[in-house]
Amino acid sequence: MELQILVLSETLQDLQIGKVWTCTVCKVRWVQRADLCFLFSDLKASWQTSQSICLEESSALAVMETKEEMDFLRDESSKYFDIVYYKYHYHQFWIGLEYQNSSSLVLRDGTVLPLQV
Repeated sequence: MELQILVLSETLQDLQIGKVWTCTVCKVRWVQRADLCFLFSDLKASWQTSQSICLEESSALAVMETKEEMDFLRDESSKYFDIVYYKYHYHQFWIGLEYQNSSSLVLRDGTVLPLQV
């Protein structure tokens, strides 16, 4: 909550000085980064079901296009865990990649990425 207040405060300051023309506010339980919103859910579901849930929310599974985005998703996802018998059990999350075959992955936009062995 504190992070969202900080982001909103900075956005308000930017709007007041004319630095930003648009403002995105994420839904409750979503995490905001720049003009994007991310939902880290503890729902256990398959990749296909997760993709369907995203579509129902007018969203999509995350795709990391830059190292900064990868770092953000890694750091943010590490905040979601359960402690069982004094051990951390981190939640697992789906992203917008799917195996096409044993030698490539497909991004949700259809881009094929070869697997490097």
